[in-house]
Amino acid sequence: MTAIVDNALILFLASDAVSMSGTSATENKYALELDGTPAHGMSLIFSVPSIVGAPACSVTIYASSSTTIATTSGTYEIVAQRTEIGVAATQYIIPFATKKRTVYFDFLVTSASGCIHTPEAWVSLDYNLDWSRIPEWRAG
Repeated sequence: MTAIVDNALILFLASDAVSMSGTSATENKYALELDGTPAHGMSLIFSVPSIVGAPACSVTIYASSSTTIATTSGTYEIVAQRTEIGVAATQYIIPFATKKRTVYFDFLVTSASGCIHTPEAWVSLDYNLDWSRIPEWRAG
């Protein structure tokens, strides 16, 4: 079973021609306003179709209660992190949960010895969970 892809939760697709290479100077940062995750959390799906060399990549997921998206990731609370991504062409799943409003995804290439070509990334519910477009209301 594959994760369900919601167009509103796509960070980037292969058609966006994202190429991740270099070192800390080439961070790829994306943000979504989720207004918190369901109690069981969500997952970042990071699909790496092809690599050249050995480009190690790390992904850090931050959260903030602010509606604005700051450019400095240090102002956010870390809710998930994974290192050594991109050493193999495969799909990486990074679960996270937060009650905060804005979620900030920071993709950082930590090795200059290669690059990741046309990766894809999106946020989805965890596997084997029901998907619904029904509004959910919660007490303030």
